[in-house]
This record gives sequence, C-alpha cells and structure tokens, in this order.
Amino acid sequence: MTSSMTLDRLVDGLAGARLEGTAVAITGITHDSRDVIPGALFVALPGRQADGRRFVPQAVKAGAVAVALPSDAPVPAAAEGLPIVRLDAPRPLLATLCARLHGMPGENPALRLVGLTGTNGKSTVATLMAAMIRAAGQPEGVIGTLGNQVAGTVHPTRFTTPEAPALQRLLAQMIDAGVTTAVMEVTSVGLAEHRVDGVRFAAAGFLNLSVDHLDYHGDMATYGAAKKALFFEHLRPDGLAVIDVDDAFGAALADELSAALGPARVQRLSLTDPADVYFTEVTIDGRGVRGALKTPTATLDLASPLVGRFNARNVAMAAALAAAVELPAAAIVEGLAGTEVRGRLEPVANHRGLTVIVDYAHTPDALQRVIEALRPLTVGDLWCVFGCAGDRDRSKRAPMGTAGALADGVVITSDNPRSEEPAAIAEEVAVGALGAGRPRSDGPKPGHVWVEPDRARAIADTLAAARSGDTVLIAGKGHETYQEVHGVRHPFDDVAVARAALDTRRGA
Repeated sequence: MTSSMTLDRLVDGLAGARLEGTAVAITGITHDSRDVIPGALFVALPGRQADGRRFVPQAVKAGAVAVALPSDAPVPAAAEGLPIVRLDAPRPLLATLCARLHGMPGENPALRLVGLTGTNGKSTVATLMAAMIRAAGQPEGVIGTLGNQVAGTVHPTRFTTPEAPALQRLLAQMIDAGVTTAVMEVTSVGLAEHRVDGVRFAAAGFLNLSVDHLDYHGDMATYGAAKKALFFEHLRPDGLAVIDVDDAFGAALADELSAALGPARVQRLSLTDPADVYFTEVTIDGRGVRGALKTPTATLDLASPLVGRFNARNVAMAAALAAAVELPAAAIVEGLAGTEVRGRLEPVANHRGLTVIVDYAHTPDALQRVIEALRPLTVGDLWCVFGCAGDRDRSKRAPMGTAGALADGVVITSDNPRSEEPAAIAEEVAVGALGAGRPRSDGPKPGHVWVEPDRARAIADTLAAARSGDTVLIAGKGHETYQEVHGVRHPFDDVAVARAALDTRRGA
C-alpha cells in the first residue's frame, strides 16, 4: 500500500512546519535513510547518537525528493535545490506528518485500539488479546515485541513500539484489511520519542513499574512520567483506563486519572482486594489460572494454561481490556483457554524428569516473579540460568543477580552483550548474587553461583547437572532467536539450545 500527497497539502495548517520550495508529490516519509523509497520525504532528525543530516546524501541517492530539517539547521549540500520542510519540533512533527500522509489512521473511529504499558507483561497480554479477537471472528491487529500482525499477515519489526513511519503505515494497513480491534504494546521510549503522536486508544492498561530503561530515562520518576502519557495524552475522549492498583505506581496513577478524567473512565484491577476488576475466586497452580473474574460489565469464568500469580494478573488485565472494547464474553473465555505465549514460561519437553522453562524475564522484578511462580511447582532444586544485556541499563545488573539468587543453583551467563565483554557484564551481575550469601563455584552446583559467559555451555552444563524433579529456568531472551555480539546477530534460540543439550545427554 502506497500513500501519496503533495508536500504543500502535507504541511498545510501544521503549526511548527513550513515549506520552502516546490510542492512535489510525496509517496512516503522516513527518518531512516535505509528505508527511503523513490518519492520519499526524508526527515533528518537530530538524534541521540547521530545527526540525521549526515545521512541526507544516502537518502537523496535512494530517491528522496524532499528533506525536512530542524528550523535552524543549514541545508546540506546534497539537498540543495530540493524542497525543504522546516520543523520547529522534528520528533513530534515526524509522527504528525506520517499520520497525515496515511489519512490519520490512529484517530479513525473504525479502529478500536487497545494500548498496553508496563515494565513486564505487555507481550503476554497482547498475545491473549489477539487470541480473543480471533475467537470473536474478527481479523486481529497486533503491534509488539513478538511481531506485528495485520489480519494474519506478519510484518517485520525493529522495536516493540515502531517508529512513527512504520506505526502509521501499519495502522493504515489494518484499516484497509478490515481490522476493527487491535492491541499495541506502548513503551516508555515510544511515548517519550513521540512515536505514538496522532494515535488515540479506546482502552489502555497499566501493568506495573519496576527498574528498567534507566539508561534512557535517567531515573524512575522520568520513566514513570513517560508511561503516564499513554493515559493523559493518548486516550480517546471516551477511552477507558484499566490500572493494576496492587502496584504502588499504579495505585497513584489511578487516583490521578480519576481526578482528571472522572471515576467512570478508570477501572482498578487487583488480585488482593475487591476492585472494579478482581477474582472473586481463583486457583493458581501447575495447570494454570482458573477462576471467576468480576468486571464492571460481567463476571467471567476463566481458565488459562499460563502459570503463576503474575500471569493471573496478565489474564485479568487481558480480559478486562477485551471487555472494555466490547469483545463478547464467549470470545474472551475461548481466547484465554488455549493460549500460550512464545518465550514466556515456555516448557522444553524432555525424558529426564526435568522441568525446563524458557522465559523472557530480563528485569529484577520479572525474574523474581518467575522464580516465585516456579518454586511451588518444583520437587527438587530450582536452577536459574540468566544474564544481562550489554549497552543497556547497568543499574539493574546487581539487582538481577540478587533476584537470580532466589534460585537454588545460580548460573550467570551472557545475554546480548552487544559491544561489551560478556565476562565483565556477568561479573557485575555476580555482585548481587554473591551478596545474597551464595559462594562462587567452578561449575553448576545447588547453593552456589557459577559464572560462565558462554551461554550455550552454561545451559548445557546446567541441564547435565540437574536431576529428575529439578526445574531449570533459562531466563532473559525468551522468544529471541539471536545473540548480538559486537554488532552482529548470531543465531541463538534458548529453546533449540536446550533441546539439543537434552538430546545429547539422552544419547550419551
């Protein structure tokens, strides 16, 4: 699908934008020179790491017919003679220009958008909601970590919340495909960078707030403020907010929203106290979550194969948001009943009597929750193989070690080291694990901490050491099928690596 609009129409009446030069036809907008198509407007953003003006020559060579620049920026030589769009606020206006080019799909009343924000759980809730939409007989729209889907067609993604050009294009494709209900993971970075400007949500859910992304936001207050923007700036006038108030930040947010929007537009969710959304009865065990969930519109008898108390919250949030956008109760029940989530407490079958689990938990809070969920299901020892990503928030490394030390056997390895040395990252994580009173060892041992930067070896040796009745949690990468080392993505799938190690052991 290609949209087209003349440049003068694109900027007409747009505050903070003005056209210098000829009104050529525009067939696309991007700020990434690698994505330029013939007829595109290239927006040269002043980035955090590189100035977009550096890439104007590549963009023009690829077919850009116009360039947008900050208002006070000089025109690069490669853009001389081309139409220039001057932008007072390049980032926000990039999103607005993209929305205009595609006909403002994020504000189209025919598309009911559900937004999800929170440190952990977004992908699980999005997957559950997609299953409910399909169960209702509707084509689904999904935007998030596990991939973007439009009516069954998978589209590639670079970010959980796509940059504005890709996002507005996806929303337009959804409308063209007849999607009427879609779910979108909305990250704090996506909100801070104005990627979702021009998008309005019929319902939005807040899951939790814990330490993450502080390399970007700087502190928890700024991180939390970014997430608030989803509710204060991007809800439709009649949009509903569903807030987990068992989270301290969520409880305060619910009070703020009630005062600003009115109590009728805020639904409080709790697993501990009666609320707008809560289980009047619930069972959480090795078979999953089962119970009666009260919502403002109905009480639903739900059953999900997802394990753990944190997944009971995810189930409740997904059901509440589905009810908020008027999906039928039968579709909510059916969608939950058989849905599992790739890389989220994903079991790896074996013949050794082990429980082997792969999970995406990559924050201290998420890792602690998964270990706590697996503890009562474990007969023997509980092992945890995990690491921390490179070139990301270093402040969470020692706390990750402390969380991992809740397991019996602690194995610290690499995640996606990127430009950093895996061994150095692992030692920063080990500070937290050793501080929890675990002695260091030279191999996987219950009660000890073993540091092994080679992730494949760490997984294989831990599985070899585990005994029947033990649980081995392999955490941090989940659904990912690569490991990024010094700018190169190498094939690496925790599930496949674990299966290979188990098969080798079986044949030994």
